[in-house]
Amino acid sequence: MNHYQDNLAYWMSDEYSGVRMKYVAKAHRAFDRSIFSKCENWVFLGVLFTVLSGCNDSFVKAGFFTAKQSGVGSAQDSGVTVSAPESSSPTGISGPSQPPGSTAPNPTASSAPLPVPVPSPSAVVCNPLGSTTASTSTNGLQGSLFYLEPGSAQYANTNLKVMDYKVYGKNSGVALYVNDLNVPARSFDQGFPASSGKMVTDANGKSIFEWFAIYYDSVLKLAPSDAAGDYEFALNSDDGSILSMDLGTGFEVIINNDGAHAPTFKAGVKAVSLSGKSVVPIRVAYFQGPKYQIALQLEWRIKGSGAQFVPIPAANYFLPGVAVNPCAK
Repeated sequence: MNHYQDNLAYWMSDEYSGVRMKYVAKAHRAFDRSIFSKCENWVFLGVLFTVLSGCNDSFVKAGFFTAKQSGVGSAQDSGVTVSAPESSSPTGISGPSQPPGSTAPNPTASSAPLPVPVPSPSAVVCNPLGSTTASTSTNGLQGSLFYLEPGSAQYANTNLKVMDYKVYGKNSGVALYVNDLNVPARSFDQGFPASSGKMVTDANGKSIFEWFAIYYDSVLKLAPSDAAGDYEFALNSDDGSILSMDLGTGFEVIINNDGAHAPTFKAGVKAVSLSGKSVVPIRVAYFQGPKYQIALQLEWRIKGSGAQFVPIPAANYFLPGVAVNPCAK
């Protein structure tokens, strides 16, 4: 090893440029014969490429760097960034009973997530739990529907949490679009009708209206008429629900109202500072256990205002990325 280090100047001199070319060709042939298995030969190869880095493009013209060799490492050096999401699911959860968590854009960042394709009408469900119609094609929340299959080991398990449905349940393959989250306590037995007119069913062909979970994604913004300030949030749900927000350092749980229970109101302990420039990605995970009662309301108020919590208006929800709400009229 010291021999090669001490003679680095020897290889770099113009006097021995021809010698360098000879050893380049020799090293190329040796590499093709796969004899560089010993440590000292790897050291030699490292010194050789150090020398090459200071040479002109005559070596490229000589054909030493073939297309195959020059492509090595291109995937690592390309600078490609893969969006999270998650995976195939919008919440990006990797295990049971875990709150949503993955890296997302800064609340005030101008960069947008990758485009979200609009699914076919047979895979679209519009406002399944009851809601007003979206005012524009960019407003709303986008969700995925998971359900427990009848006869499965976890079916009718009242101890499951909302994220367990993503682990033990089955993805229905449909995309849900709602305009807001303002579903007061009521009975629910109509299931999920797709835009094509067909009902979303389980493996037995039965309509789904219990033992399901919905994972919503949206972006929260203040309307021009909304006052800037520190906002408090609350969830009212039957059964469990979780609100997570990305405030610039990745998603964090703001409200944990999880578990099987009757309509339950729970306010978060953390206030979120919002201004007209705020762009806050949010995720709401919700599940319905046994039939028939449901509820899901996301509310807010300005901290210290003395006002009551009120449902967040539909105009404050925006679809993530460049997704288009196919349910907008």
